[in-house]
Amino acid sequence: MTNMKGAIIAAGRGSRLNSSGGKKIPKPLYKIFDKPIIYWVVDAMKRANIKNIFIVLGYKGQMIQEYFGDGDDYGVNITYVYNSSYKKDLIYSVQTLRPYLNKEKEFILSMADQLYDPNILVKFSKVKLPLNSILLCVDKKFDQIFDIDDATKILVSKNDNKILSSHGKIIKNYDYVDCGLHKYSAAIFEAINDLSKGNNLTANKVLNYLGKKAKASIWDLGDKKWADIDTIADLNAAETKMNNILLK
Repeated sequence: MTNMKGAIIAAGRGSRLNSSGGKKIPKPLYKIFDKPIIYWVVDAMKRANIKNIFIVLGYKGQMIQEYFGDGDDYGVNITYVYNSSYKKDLIYSVQTLRPYLNKEKEFILSMADQLYDPNILVKFSKVKLPLNSILLCVDKKFDQIFDIDDATKILVSKNDNKILSSHGKIIKNYDYVDCGLHKYSAAIFEAINDLSKGNNLTANKVLNYLGKKAKASIWDLGDKKWADIDTIADLNAAETKMNNILLK
């Protein structure tokens, strides 16, 4: 039994998916295999025995809250956190978790628009986190990523191929792609605080800051599959890619 807690960022507007899908609902509620995308994230956490989950809400967040309730029907306990700055970078959603998770030795954080082979999260949750640092789940099977141009890339240090050197979408000679699944400690909140004097705080800036301090490392998910969903095309591709994984 693990006491590790989980967090899911579900605050964004999902403008690309809503514009192409013709709906006005939070992106995490778009369905894949007849269940909302976020259902599969919660289910993966539950399978990894992470049953205390914080969901950060923003755009039409009440719809997500109405779907899950307190989480009891899904075998988990859900606490909702509202991000009034959800139109800004996702790092502001991470910041809203500080009062709840700052004292945790470690916790898992996932985006709400990612699908994973549940075995990824089971293994990732057990990886030892270096003291006062963060860990990013990454992939290098670039040929299996539907929209590689839109993926967030990672370059690792020349001195240590486990340490993040650069994180962002505009990296030409990258080593990995960020899967949107991270393990954090209080180091993430300390970094946000260190950089908070700037008006344009972004997740990339925070992660790169930690990388320069050798406090951001990577974990390769190996041959396991995952999918990122931003558009209807992504959604359709994810159904094909994850069909034999999520429904088995």
